[in-house]
Amino acid sequence: MTRFILRMILILFISGNTGLVQAQEKGGGGQEPVNKHYEKKKRQREKQNEKAKKDEQKRHEQIQDKKTRKRMKKNRKKAERLKKNKREPFFQRLFRKK
Repeated sequence: MTRFILRMILILFISGNTGLVQAQEKGGGGQEPVNKHYEKKKRQREKQNEKAKKDEQKRHEQIQDKKTRKRMKKNRKKAERLKKNKREPFFQRLFRKK
């Protein structure tokens, strides 16, 4: 009886794995051909959008008065430092205005 069960398990295991194998389809390998002209236009648009955004930020900063620009610069540097996961220098932490 146990041989019968082992044979059935073996047969089920072998027949179950054959369903996963598929033949290759005709007509091609991989991705469809990409329209290079479209991709180039897309990159140019992204570049222009990035440049426009940078110009808007620059203009926004130029409009502000000197104290505000200084505060913005300080906050920008602090944000960059936090992104890099670095602490303030020791003496700045020690002698910080509270």
